[in-house]
Amino acid sequence: ITGIAASQTVIDENGQISVSGSIEDTGSLDTFTVDINWGDGTTSAATVNSALRTFTAEHVYADDNPTATASDSYTITATATDDDTGTGSMSTTVLVNNVAPVLNNLSFAMDIVEDGIATLVGQIDDVGALDTFTLVIDWGDPLSPGNSESIDLANAGILHNVSYDLATRTFQVTHQYLDDKPTGDSDDVFTATVTVIDDDGGDVKDSASVTIANLAPTITGIAASQTVIDENGQISVSGSIEDTGSLDTFTVDINWGDGT
Repeated sequence: ITGIAASQTVIDENGQISVSGSIEDTGSLDTFTVDINWGDGTTSAATVNSALRTFTAEHVYADDNPTATASDSYTITATATDDDTGTGSMSTTVLVNNVAPVLNNLSFAMDIVEDGIATLVGQIDDVGALDTFTLVIDWGDPLSPGNSESIDLANAGILHNVSYDLATRTFQVTHQYLDDKPTGDSDDVFTATVTVIDDDGGDVKDSASVTIANLAPTITGIAASQTVIDENGQISVSGSIEDTGSLDTFTVDINWGDGT
């Protein structure tokens, strides 16, 4: 092989490259086959014109693996074999760049009440057909445990709060908001920030908001220390409060029925 050339020396992952080259052989009647080792673990046969002694081949690099870096270099080796089993080889290289993912349609399925379960949904696009992804989520909820979490979507099947469709790259993640973030308002808006990171370090970030509504407390019991007293006598009352907001705090006002 006296020459080999790639159509491009740098491409993005999932991009196509073509190689071409020339063959010399003193056997004027020889015919040839040419095999291309693309350097990514795959090989294919080139199209050979034995009369002109040239060859061409095309290949798609589905990903920039094998290293978790922004780009990887691949060595492309063409091996020509004549009809008498003589061989000759020549190589060239191509650099394959990672392309960062895109995060689409990030949103909460619906607003919820305090202590409820919120569902965050989104869809990932990435031209790297073999890329895998990690989600880093800040739920914007410092009052609750698990406010920040890192989720390897490759393990989504064993996580109780995550589902992931590999074909569509659509995910759902749930989080419990224990309280509506006590601001004195009847409801509050929480903003979750999601960073998607592919296996080569490319990333994208987006945010979505959900409204958490307060639920009013309930007094479930009230009792007086005495049911009958003399004037100028003292009485005490006690009672219990229920509230779905597990982090809520309370004030209680007593109307004694005597104008105080």
